[in-house]
Amino acid sequence: MEQLKSKQIILTITLVGCTILGCSTIKTYSDSDPHTNFAEYHTFAWKPFNKDQNLESPLQNPLVDKRIKTVVDRELISKGLKKSGC
Repeated sequence: MEQLKSKQIILTITLVGCTILGCSTIKTYSDSDPHTNFAEYHTFAWKPFNKDQNLESPLQNPLVDKRIKTVVDRELISKGLKKSGC
C-alpha cells in the first residue's frame, strides 16, 4: 500500500514537472520600426492570398486563419482603427 502511494506521488510530481517545463518553453517575439508613427494610421485591411504565386499559405487551415483574423480585427478595432473594405 505504501509503495502504491509513493508511485502516485512520483507520478504526480513528474506530471506537474512536465507541465511546468512545457509551458516555460513558449517564446514570443515582435518587431516594429521604432520610427513609425502609428498615430498616422486609421484603417487596416488584410492582403488577400494569391494562389497563383505558387506559395504555400502560412495558414493552410481556414478555421485557424479565420480565428486569427477575428482576434486581430477585434484588437485593432479596440485601438481605434477601422477595417477597410479593400
